[in-house]
Amino acid sequence: MTTEFQRLIDENQKPAGTPRPVLGCWCIQKDRTGEPDQSGTVGPALCQLSAATIQNHPSAHFFQMKDDDGNIYYRGWCIHDGGEEMFAPLDDFGQPNAGCTSIEYQKTTIAADGAHEHKWERI
Repeated sequence: MTTEFQRLIDENQKPAGTPRPVLGCWCIQKDRTGEPDQSGTVGPALCQLSAATIQNHPSAHFFQMKDDDGNIYYRGWCIHDGGEEMFAPLDDFGQPNAGCTSIEYQKTTIAADGAHEHKWERI
């Protein structure tokens, strides 16, 4: 029996030009550029999900994009399964709009005492 998640992955393998329903969709939650606020921006262009849907998706991962000096420009959410779509926010938005050069994803671990520990991992 195919799981819903596997079905979505399979749909993502359709020929070029076919809308990608989930994987690679991202949203900007926080814009720290000082320019006109881009919070709420959703991408890529073929994504048909709202920012709230992306953020609440079970496969959504929290990210931040930085410039060469380590300044954080954007934070947001991306739906991915560990593949190349992890770079979608940087390639589609961060680099062309603000010159971001890196993307990091928040990794959460649970310590022995049950406390959640959050660390950023550069991709």
